[in-house]
Amino acid sequence: MTRYLNSFIIIGAILLLMSIAGVVSGNTLITEPGYKVQQWTWLEYLLAALIMIFNGWLTWKAVTRHAVEKAEKAAKADKEKNVTPSNAGVNKEANRT
Repeated sequence: MTRYLNSFIIIGAILLLMSIAGVVSGNTLITEPGYKVQQWTWLEYLLAALIMIFNGWLTWKAVTRHAVEKAEKAAKADKEKNVTPSNAGVNKEANRT
């Protein structure tokens, strides 16, 4: 579970909790002291949370795609390194025993 968490997703989750708290409390919990309470402040927090969570998801997908491509490239390089015309017969002999 923790491998899916990055700073964007954590901040998005915090913003989502703040948005929910704003809806429940009538925005008094998320309004700065001394400022007028605005009725749609919770929506700004919700939109910010969704953007952060989406950005975190995109980041996670890019990292996993890069890791898969790197593993495939390493496997291909190992395969090419182990099977060459000069040692092809050696590998066949080793597999027979």
